[in-house]
Amino acid sequence: MSTLDIKDFIGIAISGILGILWWDIRGIRNEREAHKTKIDEKFKGYLKEEKHELLCENATLRFEAKVDNMKNEILEAIKNNHK
Repeated sequence: MSTLDIKDFIGIAISGILGILWWDIRGIRNEREAHKTKIDEKFKGYLKEEKHELLCENATLRFEAKVDNMKNEILEAIKNNHK
C-alpha cells in the first residue's frame, strides 16, 4: 500500500462516517417533527395560554362585580333594617 492508497482509504472512511451521521441526523429530525405533530394534535382541544388568561381575567372581573353587588345589597338591607 502506498501513501496515496492510505489517504484514499481514510477519505472514503471519513466520507462513510459523515454519510452515516447525516442519515442519522435526518432520521432524528423526522422523529422530532412527528413528535411535535402528535403533541399539537393532542393539545388541539386545549386552550392556548392567551385565551386562558383572558378567560381568567373575565371570570375575576365577573366575581368582583358580584361581590360589589352583594356588598351594596347587604349595606342597603342593613340601612333598611334600622328604619
